[in-house]
Amino acid sequence: MSSEIENLSKVKSWYLENAKPFLLKLQPEKVADFDKDLANLMAKAEKIPKDFSACVLGNSGVGKSTLINSIVDGTTTVLPSGGIGPLTAQALTVKHSHEPKFEVEYHLLGNFWRLLFGFEKAYQSELRDKDSIFTPLNPEAEETEVPSPSRSSAISEEAAENRLERRKTIQLMITGNQDKETPIHYLVDCMRQVSGRPRIMGTIVDEGDAARIKRITEALKFAKQKISKNFAVVDSKKGEFLEELRYHASGFLAPLIKNLTVYWPSEVLQNGVTLVDLPGVGISGDVYREVTRKWIREKSQAIVLVVDHRGITDAVAQLLRSSEFLTRLIYTADDPIEDPVLVVAVTKIDDIAHSARDDEKQKLAGQGIKPKPLRDHFLFECTKAISMIKSQVRQQLESMASTDPEIGSTQRQVIENILNTLQVFPVSALQYRKFLANDEEDQSFINSEEQSNIPAIQVSLQNLAKKRKSDALSNLDENRQLFLTRTSALVGIIREKWVEETRAKEEAEELREKLRIFMEPLRTTLAIRQGEFRGFLNNAIPTRIEDLVAAALLQAEKEITAYLTKLKDAHWGTLKASVKRRGVFNGATAIDLPREFAFRIEEPIADAWGKKILKDIRTKTKEYGENCLTLVKQIVEWAMKQGNRVPVKLVQAQYESIKTDVTKLNSVGKDLIAELRDKVKTQLIETIEPPLRAGCEAFVEKNDHIGTGVKNRILELYSLMAKEVPDIVKEDAKNILTTLFIEVRKEILSVFENHQDPLQDAANAIVATREEYLNRSNSQRKKAVLLEGKSVMEKYHAIGISS
Repeated sequence: MSSEIENLSKVKSWYLENAKPFLLKLQPEKVADFDKDLANLMAKAEKIPKDFSACVLGNSGVGKSTLINSIVDGTTTVLPSGGIGPLTAQALTVKHSHEPKFEVEYHLLGNFWRLLFGFEKAYQSELRDKDSIFTPLNPEAEETEVPSPSRSSAISEEAAENRLERRKTIQLMITGNQDKETPIHYLVDCMRQVSGRPRIMGTIVDEGDAARIKRITEALKFAKQKISKNFAVVDSKKGEFLEELRYHASGFLAPLIKNLTVYWPSEVLQNGVTLVDLPGVGISGDVYREVTRKWIREKSQAIVLVVDHRGITDAVAQLLRSSEFLTRLIYTADDPIEDPVLVVAVTKIDDIAHSARDDEKQKLAGQGIKPKPLRDHFLFECTKAISMIKSQVRQQLESMASTDPEIGSTQRQVIENILNTLQVFPVSALQYRKFLANDEEDQSFINSEEQSNIPAIQVSLQNLAKKRKSDALSNLDENRQLFLTRTSALVGIIREKWVEETRAKEEAEELREKLRIFMEPLRTTLAIRQGEFRGFLNNAIPTRIEDLVAAALLQAEKEITAYLTKLKDAHWGTLKASVKRRGVFNGATAIDLPREFAFRIEEPIADAWGKKILKDIRTKTKEYGENCLTLVKQIVEWAMKQGNRVPVKLVQAQYESIKTDVTKLNSVGKDLIAELRDKVKTQLIETIEPPLRAGCEAFVEKNDHIGTGVKNRILELYSLMAKEVPDIVKEDAKNILTTLFIEVRKEILSVFENHQDPLQDAANAIVATREEYLNRSNSQRKKAVLLEGKSVMEKYHAIGISS
């Protein structure tokens, strides 16, 4: 347990066992607020991530798996590479464990049936003499797993255009080799056997295939029961374990896998680093996009972007945008401490080094001069790559920034935040592994493992994990200290009230009158400040929300128009396929109108909240709080001039109480950021999707997707629908921001509820009311209160941590 968590536990115990019972007796109205603060503190402690998720992203074949293997274990190939088709597009997670093992969660049976129906539809001409060959034997038992007719029809239509991919997937499952040409009828018989049906095509199963069919059938049983399966090294047979892992990660069982988590005894992972191998960009279908978005947007603390020696190409830059990495950062542009760090790993530098050395050899041929060692060329190219990548990242990110000054300023702030923490590592996993292997017949050209830069990226990930955890714990500790200060301050105020000696009623009244005269102008000032702040919360912000939403949607319309302009380069067949699929198609050009439109609306909405509304609220709240402090401070200064007649310590304690509450409000609304991210995206898509689908369906029903000029007609349709989108989402956008504002306002008002009239609080601290005077005159009760208050503060000091 960390010291911060241990300290929080001590504070919790002190509050529940000592401070709370004391407050319940003397100021019970304050307890609910402290209870809420403590609950928030404990929730914040629970949210501190145990793992540091570093998501590895890049094109298929760029060397992601090789890099991960080198980071995790320089001598063992833990993760195999490969895999095909939409059902293999899972994220593969690698975590620390003292013993090698892995855990598998299989897709629901519905995914398996969709694969079969899609395969049947794709090859219906070859199978036209057969009825539906994959109809479930017991539809009632599998009703929830099997796609509805309309859904399977839509999937089958997509599968018909991707028949080779479907065939390769099934070839991989049955034969273990996606590229092994296998007769369709044989594949049909085997898949029927997998699903518990007799073979009807007259083929005989191969012995090796029979073993795979048996394993697939066993896996489907786990899928039906919706339980995970665990694998570990048995009897020190590590080779068999790794082979089993290969079957699941990229072999014949891969199309059935939903989640795969590998546990490995790696020193790099020991401090909480978790590596997530996201599906390659080359994976077909929309599944990889969904998996990638979910991890990048919701879970990642670092993005390890793997690129080859060409660096950040347009395709790679677009990947960052479509993964919603940049959108996530807009919400926290002014407070990026919890943003994921971008780490770029540049592979295939070896190839450039070899090419440079060959060029040098040619230039020096016949001169009797030896070329530089290959190692020197490699190190030189590494240095060049770092500079190139940093320049490319800035260039590509700036090209994505909006031309609108308002939105663009936020995006530029995001770009600077990314560049400030950007880390670049040109690496050679191959040379690293060769160096560690130390094979005399296959020596590495580097003479230390550090020159491969693999140790550098290992240390970087470990340091990032430590820093992220340290930052989270520091933030927790700051909030813990603030809670402790506020609670102990109130206990102190109560004690000071009872410590004061009783005074004659006449003296109290005289003091009260003097104080009333002094406070008269202060009260006038306070009334003005309160009115301004109340007007700001009740009128200014709601009006501002409406104006900002209108401006945001105007900007969104420009961004959507720019997106549609790019669609002019798409093939007419791709556009036709997209309109037939109600605005969504993943071909050479990926089209997803609901998501793309929502994505371009979300950015300006997020900017409106973070950079304008929330920023204004924090500024005005801080300003009002500081005004209250200034007024109370004048009373403190007045009290100090009155000598022993006034309990200065008590007034100062009141001042400190207000001060800690003002500090608490500096981060108002911070905990709502995650909620905003989820709510905006989900609600916008849900609102946009139905009218877009309806528009596409009406277009197809009129057969406007057929005939000459279809591309222009589709683009015109999309343009018309795009113009309607801002009006469609306007109310939703206003409601989202208004709801969030109401939550923030509640947060502010709950704090200021303790100080509705800070001047009167200070005055009451100086001159007790008659009721308080009589109450404190009870010597027995006074003695009991002072003893309990003393005990509370003694135990506060005894917990060994300061506020």
